[in-house]
Amino acid sequence: MKSLNTLVKNFVIKFVTKIQSVTEINYLHTLDFKTRISNIEKIHEPVNITFSDSSKLKSFFQHSFSARYKIRLENAVVDPTNMCVFGIDKKDKLHLIKESTEWTFNRSLSISNSVTMETLEKDINISFPRDSYYHQIIEFLPRIINLKNANENLFVIHKDNRILNNGLIDFLNLPTITLKNPVKVKSVSLISTGSDLGYLHPSDLFLMKELMRSKNLVPNPHKMLYVSRRHSRRSDLDENMLETELIKNGFEIVFAENLSFLQQLNLFKDAKLVVGLHGAGLTNTIWTNKAQLIELMPDYRVNRCFEWIANLNQSNYSQILFSKKDIDMKTIFNQIFSSIQYK
Repeated sequence: MKSLNTLVKNFVIKFVTKIQSVTEINYLHTLDFKTRISNIEKIHEPVNITFSDSSKLKSFFQHSFSARYKIRLENAVVDPTNMCVFGIDKKDKLHLIKESTEWTFNRSLSISNSVTMETLEKDINISFPRDSYYHQIIEFLPRIINLKNANENLFVIHKDNRILNNGLIDFLNLPTITLKNPVKVKSVSLISTGSDLGYLHPSDLFLMKELMRSKNLVPNPHKMLYVSRRHSRRSDLDENMLETELIKNGFEIVFAENLSFLQQLNLFKDAKLVVGLHGAGLTNTIWTNKAQLIELMPDYRVNRCFEWIANLNQSNYSQILFSKKDIDMKTIFNQIFSSIQYK
């Protein structure tokens, strides 16, 4: 691949974050913007998904997805840290394009008050943000598959992105360019987003399962997995004790952060039972075939994103809530085994 220095030239834009604003695709056709739409194509119709048990009101679970579009913009700015796309107005001020991110405006800003940008005279696609495994796989992987299927333009990767080290780029065979700073591009393709943070689209699950089935994967004999967070600062349990008991009962202990993407995919695709603390490692339940999921959840930060995935996967889901202030490991262990349906 050519050196980045042969592809770019300096391009300086100075702006103040306080006056930076959000705009929408709808406004880019106005005379106020240098950024223009060159193509827009609907790829998903709006859809409402509901999971509920009429006898249990508290089990009601639904989300409405807006229509999704594949959009190509000319003369825009891309931030490789979070893959947000910015429109450029006639005064060279930047405006975050709302449809390029599911995150809030403040969370999406990583560009400093004044920055020297480079101009890349290339057609590019957005790629993986410098973010957690969950967000990279659930939010960005389906968009990248859609874009890759449409064309072979360059995908942008931040130079410090951990995704470079886990083999996913090689697995996808993506043509990439590695950048550190925001870059002004000739054109960029993106898949529009809605207010879907934490909700995997059913079409996205289908895309990822198709990707998995297209690869020659090795059968895995381990059917019962415990996804450990023992090495994480966010672990709220005495997992040493729990893991010892689970190993005695036939579980394999998984440290997902130590595995490549392909190793994680291989390990989870044949699993029949997955147990684990709420955390990014449970993202891999998307690769299972109706495996039961037992999620251990601290009561101070309940999140239903993996319950949603389990429902889409037609998997049995159980949640074991515990209080960090009053943890009884024996009770948690007994709750796990009373919830197990796989024999």
